[in-house]
Amino acid sequence: MTGTFFAIVGPSGAGKDTLINYAQNALTDDPRFVFPRRWITRPSDSCGENHRMIRPEQFAQMRQDGGFFLDWQAHGLSYGIPAGVTGLIAEGVSAVVNISRTAIGALCDAVEPVRIIKVTAPREVIAARLAARQRETSRDIKQRLARSDYTLPMGVSADTVCNNGSIEQAGTRFVSLLTNPTP
Repeated sequence: MTGTFFAIVGPSGAGKDTLINYAQNALTDDPRFVFPRRWITRPSDSCGENHRMIRPEQFAQMRQDGGFFLDWQAHGLSYGIPAGVTGLIAEGVSAVVNISRTAIGALCDAVEPVRIIKVTAPREVIAARLAARQRETSRDIKQRLARSDYTLPMGVSADTVCNNGSIEQAGTRFVSLLTNPTP
């Protein structure tokens, strides 16, 4: 039996990391799930997700050495998913990871099965969340909002969680999608 790679996608500020943290807390004692941390060339003291900080030259070396099974560039940063995740999936463990929608094609080529969960929220909610985290300039926020409406690649389907109410409401739906074996 293999596990599933749950690719969590959506615009910046939709609440992907918040929902992943909610699910990680809800499923903390469930050995069927892991929540691998991404390697990102962003300081680890940035507000937001609990990621592994890596300098760009270290990232390039780790990539060259096969340390990632999936990596991509976005917003001037490099992101990587550790190579060991594929072994866990082969052993029957499901991984839940925030990835860029631009990496979906490469992800589907690298591992299977993949199930995509798209996290959404209204633009005004996203704008407020981006401003509150104080990580982007107002120009950056405008650019991210301009990219917030997107469609998935042709032939790719996703379950959707609208994260515009309470965390419990969206989190319950999110955990249900993770634990429901039917895509």
